Amino acid sequence: MNLRTVLLAFSLASLSACGGPKAPVIVVVSVDRVAQESVRAQRLVRDVEDCAKAAEVQLNQMLQEFQAASSDPSIPPQNLAMMRDRLNQMRQSAGQQVDQKRSEAEREIHKMLQSALADLAKEQHWDLVIRKDRQSALWAVDAFDKTDLVIQRMDAPTKSEAPRS
Repeated sequence: MNLRTVLLAFSLASLSACGGPKAPVIVVVSVDRVAQESVRAQRLVRDVEDCAKAAEVQLNQMLQEFQAASSDPSIPPQNLAMMRDRLNQMRQSAGQQVDQKRSEAEREIHKMLQSALADLAKEQHWDLVIRKDRQSALWAVDAFDKTDLVIQRMDAPTKSEAPRS
């Protein structure tokens, strides 16, 4: 948690203690847990893993073909060089595809998380959501932890997915 967040939370709490505005509603959410436990997030992660596995299968097949051709003395060296170049191009292309798929999944998970947090903050009257992971909040009482609620909201059908009557 950065110093600015701590100061903001402390300032809001101090104002309410001095008869100022209502006490702020501060909650914490473990983004790591959301990513690990949300069914929708896991589906996106599996899509990335499936993409990586498919690329690996293709690369292994092409590598085996190249190795077989390399051991065949009747294959001209220029053909082997072309095969090696195609294999290298395929490796690079596969890496780019997997990276792109991973980036898209991360953006989609972030978008779902932001949407769930915005809706819940409005409904539950949250004033401040602090990330509760190893690199952020050092400690928070369990009552502040709303991770399960965020996971449920992320996995709930959206309006566009609701069954039509």
